[in-house]
Amino acid sequence: MHQASTRLMRMTTDGRPFTQDYKDLFSTLIVSLPLSTHRTHFRSHSFSFTTEEALINLRYLKLTHSTRSPDAKDPSKIVVTTSTTTFSMAPDVAKSLCQWFILSHFIESVSEKNLTIFKDKAIWKLTPKGITILSRFVKRNGVDISIVNDLLASRYNTMQLVIIERDAKTDMILQDPFMTEVIFRYFIGSKPNFVSSNISDSADDYIDGCVGVRIIEQKYLESSKYCFNGLSAFLWLMRCCTTMTYGEAIDIATIFVNYNLIVRENTDLLSKSDNFKFSSSKNDIYMLTEKGLSISGWNNLDTSLNAPPSKQKFFSIGNGRKKQSNTKNVQFRALQKVDANSSILQKENLYDAAANLLNNETNHKRLFTILKDPALRFQFRVFLQENYCEENLSFYLESIEFFQLAEHATNSVSIHEALTKAYGKKYVFNCLYVVDSLIEMYNAFLVEGSPCELNLDYILRQSLADFMTTIILSDEETMKKTLDSVVDLFSKAQKQIFRLMARDSVPKFLQSATQPKNNNQPQKITRPSLSTHPIPQIS
Repeated sequence: MHQASTRLMRMTTDGRPFTQDYKDLFSTLIVSLPLSTHRTHFRSHSFSFTTEEALINLRYLKLTHSTRSPDAKDPSKIVVTTSTTTFSMAPDVAKSLCQWFILSHFIESVSEKNLTIFKDKAIWKLTPKGITILSRFVKRNGVDISIVNDLLASRYNTMQLVIIERDAKTDMILQDPFMTEVIFRYFIGSKPNFVSSNISDSADDYIDGCVGVRIIEQKYLESSKYCFNGLSAFLWLMRCCTTMTYGEAIDIATIFVNYNLIVRENTDLLSKSDNFKFSSSKNDIYMLTEKGLSISGWNNLDTSLNAPPSKQKFFSIGNGRKKQSNTKNVQFRALQKVDANSSILQKENLYDAAANLLNNETNHKRLFTILKDPALRFQFRVFLQENYCEENLSFYLESIEFFQLAEHATNSVSIHEALTKAYGKKYVFNCLYVVDSLIEMYNAFLVEGSPCELNLDYILRQSLADFMTTIILSDEETMKKTLDSVVDLFSKAQKQIFRLMARDSVPKFLQSATQPKNNNQPQKITRPSLSTHPIPQIS
């Protein structure tokens, strides 16, 4: 069976493709490139590409994915399912898109680190952030290309990226107070990242995401022990998070200012409105407030803060690479003990997790609470990733979006029933769009041997396999029946995965988040009120 469909990418209000489409487009481009070694200024740069190669491939970009499964009618035969994703664009659009990739810190010039223009006849390479985006795409889609595998297994794959939650409808970053606290803890680091004020800021300062923003060595400033400049903060937010634009990084930093986590030095010289605007200039110095210091957890550190932070190596998708770390368990920064008087969430947010995540409720209700709140969902995903079962959460969240697409396609018939002839093509397009998403999810999560294969019972797995090998898309009515059937099957799969996470993952997650301290007292964790934000798509 072969499935190919065409659809327009969703666009944000600032003219950028939605983050998931944007990252998929970038990754599809990279896997299509030769990524060979290029020489410039008497130096060799491996896994690089030229401007011309990128522009040529972007004009007619195609990703073909094939899966093999037993024939439902004759198990001795093999059915090959092939799905093809195609992107096409004009030359000027291709060049603009590459410009976006630079501004998102996905790629950079091999010779000019600070170059922000996609120049002709230049040589480019992936940043650690871009490699991490690529690695997640490769894992999900089962891409097996030797040069890509070599890149992911190389010393360049170092980033532990912070995946920021977004609104599924607008693609805007969720400005949830507790999620802001989570990002701030990663931003500031588990301990101060002291550097000399004489060292200039560089994108290379943040290649692994394991350390926080560069803290300026204290010499002249007396108002705070912990200071950093605006450029350092901007570079960290762009290099170590899934921020896509300059504006998103500035918005996050501005929230830090508005929540009184950081404050600019010499605010007396600023106008009242400027006090709440973040500046990315290296000449603007920001310092940690008492509230920010309390949330950082640095108050409990010993006095040897000036020692350079130890380097940690994290696992990647590359062949044979495993996580190496001098810490055995993940530190859930957003679930540590916080001073109730200085926390962002000041209203009944501290409680004993060992006894109280929604006291006396079932693990199913606890999981619903985790999935509803962006910050808890973020921490839960980190936990699942460390335990090699992130695909469960990914499938659950992506199936929600799939159900919404299927409902929209089905409802389009009822809305325009009196104008069937006029709206028939639109209905077919909607159905093909949904079926395309269906096949993509099936290849990623459900087919036997898929890269993110789920642990479903045999009967349901066989029912899905039988259905997928007999899909018929001959007319609109058949498409409608197909959607009804597949929604029912995927709903059963989603419920199984939900029960699996509630039974196996939630208790371990809570236990891991409340490890006892030296005084044998369980840590307290910060619980947000139930968020009204919709559950976004997985990043």
